[in-house]
Amino acid sequence: MKPGFWKEWVWIALGSALGGLLRYSFDGLTLALGASLLLATLFANISGSFLVGRFAGAWALGGRTRPSSVKWHFWITGFCGGYTTFSLFSWQIFEQLLAGSGQLGGLYAAGSVVLGLLAVWLGFSMARARAQGREGALNAPIEYYDRAKAVLQWEPIYGEGFLRWAYGTAVGRLTVWLFVQRAWFSVWYGWRMNLAASRVKIEPFIKRFRLDRSEFVEPEGGFRHFNDFFYRRLNAGARPIEGGLETAVFPADGRHLVIPDLAAATVFYIKGQAFDLERFIGNTHLAERFAGGALLISRLCPVDYHRFHFPLAGEADAPVPLRGSLRSVSPLALRRRLAILWENRRVRTRLRTPKFGEVLGFEVGATCVGGIHQTYKPGTVAQGGEKGYFSFGGSCLVTVFKPGAVTFDTDLVQNSAQGIEVYARMGEVCGRMGTMKPRMDINLPE
Repeated sequence: MKPGFWKEWVWIALGSALGGLLRYSFDGLTLALGASLLLATLFANISGSFLVGRFAGAWALGGRTRPSSVKWHFWITGFCGGYTTFSLFSWQIFEQLLAGSGQLGGLYAAGSVVLGLLAVWLGFSMARARAQGREGALNAPIEYYDRAKAVLQWEPIYGEGFLRWAYGTAVGRLTVWLFVQRAWFSVWYGWRMNLAASRVKIEPFIKRFRLDRSEFVEPEGGFRHFNDFFYRRLNAGARPIEGGLETAVFPADGRHLVIPDLAAATVFYIKGQAFDLERFIGNTHLAERFAGGALLISRLCPVDYHRFHFPLAGEADAPVPLRGSLRSVSPLALRRRLAILWENRRVRTRLRTPKFGEVLGFEVGATCVGGIHQTYKPGTVAQGGEKGYFSFGGSCLVTVFKPGAVTFDTDLVQNSAQGIEVYARMGEVCGRMGTMKPRMDINLPE
């Protein structure tokens, strides 16, 4: 037997139990209504056939028959197997024959087969239509442009199965609302990543995502726990700063999306979503000053270096925490609800610069982010200087510029216009000083 076979057995058993109980409840309901059990079996087999077609269709159209053996065995082998009843179906036909109702038995058998096939076809067709329509765009693989390699690539998603279920299904979204977005869930998960036992996850993680170990500052004796590895420091020179007073650099490693003009923006991970600047900034007076400005969204995946830095030199104010929930900032979630960016917990910092004027920086928390940690001190900061780090989880940074303050690099603008993020590292140039006449905004009221 293959390793881990017992997990499939457990899921098959759970699926079978759920399907069998649902099937039994239909029998009870049918008897209570005074109808024949033939109808209960017919309904179960036809609806079960529809579900088989629906599940199989959705998975097959993704290019795979079984995206996960656990999912397949739970829903198809277990649930549908326990819910539908071929043995009882056969007995009921035989029962009709024994009672001398051969015509009824034959009609029941033929009708069940024909209607079952039609139900499978209907389920498969609905899955195909869903995949080719809006749901197809929402659930499409995440594509990004690698600036260094100058190629489009597919993103390996940490916890992809859970994310697609959590944000792509009604039950999943309910689960997110009830549990996952709550602070205690992320605190609990972060606590697990602080346990010494979590060290066993480090080596498989490095190998799976092919991380460059030579970049790490690894303490003597190794990392204490997974979080210690997660917010690791890098060796000197691993992220050279390419900037200067008239250039802005990326504040973190990650996948970046720019909006040169918020007033005219139409593409945020998927077309048709608008960015609510006032709600995101959390301050009406500040939002008025940045209306029609530009935006840089830097999304960090769990595989990325998770310390963040200042994109510009200047005078940094003290951080201002803004309360909110903690949901995923993966495109799989943001395609469905961009509002996550201003509903999630975040920290706002105002930076006053000599060339770009007043700039706002935000750290946005996400599911399983145990914390947003600031390591800088308010006052004068250097371009590329460390600002802080995230505990375990995906997260993102948002940098907001005033109108005309920045001109983003061409590759960022062209790819972002198509909803495609650009992968680049902290310290690389993302834009240059725009046409706005700069001034130092000191002691402006908030």
